[in-house]
Amino acid sequence: MAFTRPWAAWNGGGAADIQPSPGGIVEGVVWEIAGAHRDALDGYEKHPTAYTRRDVVVETFEGKTLTAFAYFAKPIGSYRPGRRYLQSLIEGARAHGLSPAYIASLEAIPTED
Repeated sequence: MAFTRPWAAWNGGGAADIQPSPGGIVEGVVWEIAGAHRDALDGYEKHPTAYTRRDVVVETFEGKTLTAFAYFAKPIGSYRPGRRYLQSLIEGARAHGLSPAYIASLEAIPTED
């Protein structure tokens, strides 16, 4: 995970982004949604201006392989996330049962404030 675009919401800082990294892992949640919801997400993520939507292959904790889509930022720099924003990512990771190691990696990310 990287923070490659500034985000004025949450009192500034960088917004989370998936960037390829050899051996890197990004844990998350897979949702099944309708086409209208995808269109709404496209608008929220400012696709295709600020983010691109790409198909990704994901592996579940049970070992199943799924095809999903994710948004990838069009990077414009490197930023530290705001403390409040990062805390929301950590709380979401806990709420959805992501691995303790992944949560620890989120907790180790330095913030701008």
